[in-house]
Amino acid sequence: MIGDGDAYLRSGPSSAGGLGNVTPPSGVGSLGLRTGSGSDKVAFGDQVDLAGQHLGGIHTVSFYVFTTGENNQISTSNLPSVEFEVNPNAGGSTFSTLVYVPTAAASNTWTKLDASTTQQWYYTGGFGTTSGCNQTTYCTLADAEAAAPDATIYSVEINKGRDFAFSGAVDDLQLNNPVYDFEPNGVIERPAH
Repeated sequence: MIGDGDAYLRSGPSSAGGLGNVTPPSGVGSLGLRTGSGSDKVAFGDQVDLAGQHLGGIHTVSFYVFTTGENNQISTSNLPSVEFEVNPNAGGSTFSTLVYVPTAAASNTWTKLDASTTQQWYYTGGFGTTSGCNQTTYCTLADAEAAAPDATIYSVEINKGRDFAFSGAVDDLQLNNPVYDFEPNGVIERPAH
């Protein structure tokens, strides 16, 4: 975390919060994310379960996001991202972050974002430059994996920050078959429906 970033397992957002007919996609909870300004950053991730696995084995990446009208007024792309810290094992690089950048979600409801085939991924650092998959030229997940066919995963995380203030939530992160359901008392791994 950098500055005023905060990630926390929580209940809701739900109808009980005065939001109408809104409930988390699974269970009663979610991963709350807050940043107070554009200089803050928050990340919530896993450095154990996927560590050392082949990046090319990831084919499905999706999650649900809850954002507000205030977030959307700042920018429709003011949303959390999914990031894989990887060893590209290519181009002389041993570290880069593969980032999915969502473009829009409806306000005050849960929206499923499917990153599996969208052309909204990029690598950071020198490998982004050498791979051609960077913040200037986004690529698909398949293209990113093809650019680093021997890449292995260090960690995966939900990230928000270093762009805009944000207050919202994420739930049901799907990585292939497992879905990670964020609940007030922990993260539950379950099969995808």
